[in-house]
Amino acid sequence: MKIFRFSLCSQPALFSIATFLICLLFAPKTYASTYTWVGTGGNNNWSNVNNWEPARVTANDDVLIFDGSRTAAATVYVDFASPQIISQLRFINNIVVVLTVQPNADAAAAPPARQLTMATALLGANLDIAAGSSVQIKSPDGVKSTAGLGFYLGTEGTATIAGTLIFGSSSTASLTNDPHQLISLKKGFNTIQFVAGSTFRADKTFTGSPFNDKSESSGTVVFRSGSLYDHRGGGAPFGTSLPTAPVAILEKGNRYIYSVTSTAAGPQLPGRTYGYIEYNRPTTSTAIVGGSAAVSPTGLPLVILDDLVITTGNVRLNLANVTLQGNLILNGGSLANTTGASTVTFKGNTSQLITSAAATPVPVLFGSFITVVVDNGAGVTLQTPVQIAKALTLTNGVVNTTAGTLTLLAGAVTVANEKSFVAGPLTRAVAASGTTSLAFPLGHGTAFRPLTLAMDHSDGTEVRYTAKLIKGKPTVRLFSGEINKVSAV
Repeated sequence: MKIFRFSLCSQPALFSIATFLICLLFAPKTYASTYTWVGTGGNNNWSNVNNWEPARVTANDDVLIFDGSRTAAATVYVDFASPQIISQLRFINNIVVVLTVQPNADAAAAPPARQLTMATALLGANLDIAAGSSVQIKSPDGVKSTAGLGFYLGTEGTATIAGTLIFGSSSTASLTNDPHQLISLKKGFNTIQFVAGSTFRADKTFTGSPFNDKSESSGTVVFRSGSLYDHRGGGAPFGTSLPTAPVAILEKGNRYIYSVTSTAAGPQLPGRTYGYIEYNRPTTSTAIVGGSAAVSPTGLPLVILDDLVITTGNVRLNLANVTLQGNLILNGGSLANTTGASTVTFKGNTSQLITSAAATPVPVLFGSFITVVVDNGAGVTLQTPVQIAKALTLTNGVVNTTAGTLTLLAGAVTVANEKSFVAGPLTRAVAASGTTSLAFPLGHGTAFRPLTLAMDHSDGTEVRYTAKLIKGKPTVRLFSGEINKVSAV
């Protein structure tokens, strides 16, 4: 803290409003001190005053800066007496910082036990991680610590992350524990902003909820379009106890990647909205991701504003209703059947794809509990084989297929109308013996031309029938001779 003091004397008889204002202008003023990390104090301790330039005199309005133009990389041992109050913490000019949180002397303290409070309203962000800069917060490897580091913004502080923020590490040491947090209490004001180009990684050793798990923090965190949430460990960004008032909002254009291997529960889905969501569990994790609880018919829906991508993992969307506004991309793994009645609705504003980027396209199977609904006037195009075991409901928009890309398995039902049908080949399977009929909701352009095929299936061996509407006049065929032996009518 720097104090500048000026004095101005005036005779009582000459005192005036103008003189009074001049006195106020030159009254004692207080300026926050700025300290830049240089790490020249003989160790890497945060509390070492000589690691800062100038030598730090701790005050509640300090501005602390990690500047890549001064120190390209910094490893800092966070050992300050908790809580410590400052005004601002900045990471700028492409600096790479690792903050290693030292265990607290009070082993029973609730995490995070080391608290850095930045609750003063500023014109800029109290916590500022600039584009190109990276900050990792971790515990010492192999140490089971309840310490953790908590950034507390109170009801006035803000945070802007344009670079990378990492909680935890990829350490395989069995005791490593990382209960870190970034918390605002200004409910509903999006005071913590992850802007385009930013990354938040909850790494393997991270535990707990990164942005709080209480209603006091609902609506305080937003991931803007172009940001990335890399979920490798710990709890969900939304908070687990807030189904209708989540702590974090993932906007359209945000990319959320789930690769947690420690649990089969999967990401938090009921009542949640994602931008892009990608499942990328290691191939050694063969269990189904998504739980085995019964599907609640009145449960809250899942809304995916962009693409659903399955890179690896056997994924179960165990919900009564899932709405997908982007593409379904299956590059590996599978889409597992649900445990009860479920509806997946394709409801985008532009044409949607069911596709695969794998060298050999990965087929998509919608299991025996899943109804597939197409409700997109711009249509859905299949670029990988799709099989439907229960039902296909065509409400709005054309489904575009090529050979082998759409099969309704034995027993599947379909509903269509003049605004929604299949343009291209459609395959239907029959497995049971007896008389049956198969509906083929075909069309071309704006013309709906359904076909019903009636048959007497003599055995239980599965047979598949494929139909396609071909636009144009029938082919003219020439016969070699006259027709004879005409049956009586």
